[in-house]
Formats: sequence, C-alpha cells, structure tokens
Amino acid sequence: MNNSLLHYLTILGLLLMNLNLRSQEQLLVEGDVRLEDGNPTITLYSTDDNRVESQLFSSNGNFFLNNRFGSILLRASDNGGFDTRLFIEGSNGNIGMGTDSPLSRLQVTDGNDLSLSTHGYLLLGSANGPNLVFDDNEIQSRNSGSASDLILQLEGGKIGIGDFQPEGKLTIRHNSTPGNPQLRLTETGTGLGRIEFRNTTNSNRYAFISSDPGADPATLGIGYNDGLDSKRFIDLRYTADLIRMQHESGSILLCGEENGAVGIGIALSTDMPEGYMLAVDGQIISEEVLVELSGGWPDYVFEEQYELMPIQELAKSLKINKHLPGLPSAQEIESKGGHDLGKTQRKLLEKIEELTLYIIELEERISQIENK
Repeated sequence: MNNSLLHYLTILGLLLMNLNLRSQEQLLVEGDVRLEDGNPTITLYSTDDNRVESQLFSSNGNFFLNNRFGSILLRASDNGGFDTRLFIEGSNGNIGMGTDSPLSRLQVTDGNDLSLSTHGYLLLGSANGPNLVFDDNEIQSRNSGSASDLILQLEGGKIGIGDFQPEGKLTIRHNSTPGNPQLRLTETGTGLGRIEFRNTTNSNRYAFISSDPGADPATLGIGYNDGLDSKRFIDLRYTADLIRMQHESGSILLCGEENGAVGIGIALSTDMPEGYMLAVDGQIISEEVLVELSGGWPDYVFEEQYELMPIQELAKSLKINKHLPGLPSAQEIESKGGHDLGKTQRKLLEKIEELTLYIIELEERISQIENK
C-alpha cells in the first residue's frame, strides 16, 4: 500500500469517527477527499455554542447546503478579497445579488445601463441571438446586438397599466392632473405622429388619427386609407381655431340615418328644437341657398280656374287680421320660434303673383274708364 492511499484512508477514518479538531489545529489534504456513506455529510460544529452550525450533505441524488442559524454568503473576487456576490437571507429566504440585505425574493443591484451592446442587470437568452435585457428602469428586446420587437401577451390575455382588471387588450387607468396625459405618443422625426386602426381581413384599408408638424403645429387629422391613397377629412387646428371637414369626393354625411341632429352655437342637446335636423343659434351667411320643397310651386295662381279673392274681401281681411291671407301672423311666428323658409317663400311668391293679377285687373278697369 503506497503512502498516498494510506494518507487518504487516514483522513476518511478521522471524518467518519467525527473526530473534533481544535481551532488551532489544521487538517491539510493534498488531493481528493471522498466521503462514502448512505447520506454523506460534512458538519460544521461550534464548540463555543455547543451546536451544529452548518451542514453539507447529499441525499437521494440531491446536494444540500444548510446553514441553521444565519444567512448564506457566496463570495468570489478576482482581487483576493471576499466580496459577496450571492447572498441568501436566512430569516426569509430572500436572494440578493450585489447586496447582502435583499428586500424581495430576488434583488439584483449590480450591473450596467442596458444598451444594444451592454447587458444591463439581467440577460434572458443568448447574447448572440434573441434576448431580453433589464436594468433598474429599462427593458430592451434584442437579437444579436440589434433592436428587435418586444411581444407581449401573444397567446392571449390583456394588459393593464394601473388597472387590476383590464377590460380591453390594453387598459390604462390613471388619476391624471391637468397637463399630465394618460397616454402620450411622440414623433421624434419630421413626419406625422400617427395612430392607425386596421383589420386583418383587409389590412391595407384603415382609419387613422394623425398630428401635423407643419404650419399649424396643433393640427389633429382624422381620416382613412382606401388602399390606394391616404385621405384626411377632419382637421382640428388649434392655431387657426377651426374645424375643417373634407371628404376626398366632396361629400360629407352627418346624421346619415336621420337619427339625432346637428346643432351650431347650441350648448346642450336638450336645447335642440324637436323635429329638425339642423339648428343654428346665430346668423348664417351664404352665397346661395336652395330650398327643395315637396309641394308644387305657386304658378297655379295663373291658371284660369284659380279663384282670386275679390279685392273688397282682401281689404276687409287685412283690416280685421292685420296680415295677408294664408300667411302666419307675427304672433304665430313668435310662438313657434321662427318660420318655415321654404313655405314662406312659396306663400310670398303666391302673394306676389296674386298682386300681379290685381294690378292687371286694375289696369283693365282703368283702360275701360279711359275708353268711355
């Protein structure tokens, strides 16, 4: 039996006999140390406290490191020191990397600010392939050193920001104060800031909302793309204090199903007059107005069978009623809050044509008198 084998057996015997070595004594081993037992164990015993402090043992193929009365510190350093790289808190099981007082199940405090070339505090994946990098306030998805898409909830589920029960694919709940928006989208270049709404059935046709950095910096455009060209048909311009609506073909439909109405200068929907599609509280200026009526135009006055009120009856009616027959009185117009432009125009034309007939009739009587 050579000296090396005898040396190993001696050490093994001492360990199995639980030989206690005093603190001032040293056990020096050159080569391998092997413990063979059903559950091989190395026990660190404190004679000062008369108790087992720590154990290293193996059982059923598992390796255990057990520290009974404190925390576990794994130290490593390339400068000869004893820097703590991994810390396991004994009282609560928290794990710290770069800290010996972790406040959560895993706390990482050491690392660099992430970038496309640095790996932050935590790297998930291969540095030479798809990976996800974290630092203390950033998340970056990368692929072999280049930025890549960050995919969330691909297999379903919703995302809530400030909301424990999101109702949409993305729900943002925030008690914002004036000047602090719930969501801000910023275009860093010179193009339009833009939000698009698409359907996978026909993705080249979509609606959009955009902001224009041109002469009117606070312009908001709402439009659509029909697959051939992008068209913006509503402009809200802050600097010009206007709302411009334009459809590419020139037609704009409001209340197309004849439900509801359009009010201009009206603060509340309850102030809309019932039965009207458009109400304007104020003056209107126009180069031309077309009123299309469902009834006939008053040319019937010139038909031979038209019965013109005798001039004596007209005079009597005016004296009694104080307005032309067939036209509403001032009291009626005031009680209704206005008058029907189309009907009034038709009635006025009727009265003009009747007046023409009265003039012709009067001219005939004058001629008869002059010819006598």
